[in-house]
Amino acid sequence: MILTYTSETDVPNRLAAGRGMMGNTPSTKSPAQSDAAEIKVAIIEDQTHIREGLALLIDSADGYRCTGEFESMEEALDKIGKQLPDVALVDIGLPGMSGIEGIHLLKQRYPDVLLVALTVYADDDRIFEAL
Repeated sequence: MILTYTSETDVPNRLAAGRGMMGNTPSTKSPAQSDAAEIKVAIIEDQTHIREGLALLIDSADGYRCTGEFESMEEALDKIGKQLPDVALVDIGLPGMSGIEGIHLLKQRYPDVLLVALTVYADDDRIFEAL
């Protein structure tokens, strides 16, 4: 699985800043402050076991919360704005509207949401099309 994001330094730096951590340096925030800096993540993935597994992993990690699980891009575009995430994990090989097409729409509608492309494809052209 390849993870791709909007820029090489933007995502890690913004996530680390929001979580109060940089690299392996522990946060100095109190538990109450950590809750306020919780990183909200949405998942757009058609395979149920992958989507639910990612949601469980995210919800189990301190400082992260899954705010939405969507099995299609159409569903995500319809519902994601109700509880806007900081980050969206997007399968680029979705049936119906592809994740590639959906990423472009999500960028237009929600420019502050960081988008991470999930793929099992080794085809560089398809991956770069998502960017």
